Amino acid sequence: AKATDSAPLPNSSPWSTATKVTINNTPTPGPVFIDANTNGTYDSGEQSFATIQAGIDAATSGQTIVVGAGTYAEHVNVNKSVILKGANKGVAGNATRSAESIVNGSDTDAAFAITANSVTIDGFTIENGSNGGHDAGIWSQTGTQNSSILNNIITQNSFGIWAQCGGNCLIQANLFNGNNKPGTGAGTDSISADSTTGLTVNNNEF
Repeated sequence: AKATDSAPLPNSSPWSTATKVTINNTPTPGPVFIDANTNGTYDSGEQSFATIQAGIDAATSGQTIVVGAGTYAEHVNVNKSVILKGANKGVAGNATRSAESIVNGSDTDAAFAITANSVTIDGFTIENGSNGGHDAGIWSQTGTQNSSILNNIITQNSFGIWAQCGGNCLIQANLFNGNNKPGTGAGTDSISADSTTGLTVNNNEF
């Protein structure tokens, strides 16, 4: 058995709600923000959130979402064409890295599910994606195109990436380690798929 497209899409975790922390009536930015001017830093007036899913839900197609270092226990449904940048964006998975943006699937489903075209996931640690019918750190829906999975540490999942590419997809500069957890799909692979078209796998470490 393996991850299949017949499984229901993962829902956001119960705590995936857009929030801001207020101390002495002064809003404190959450660790996730929509980088409206794409300068990589939080600027006054940019929307910020406590969870990755909340940032995606609020974003429009083509926007960049920056995710600060920390652990996010979520099943993130990437259902829009967005660019997700973790704390180690642009830094190869096997390079010297700073504190990580960790997305933890809690062994109850995929950490990320890609259900839209033109998605980028860059600079995260992605772990404990198993069970729930998707059984992967990153699960992509059949036919999705133009996805880029870059510079991540992908570890302790069933499958590392379930890569159902529909065309022009890139998996590059990631570190895969220990993706052999039992689950409903009983994965033993770093990258797997039923079928894929136009997938480039380049310069990863296994």
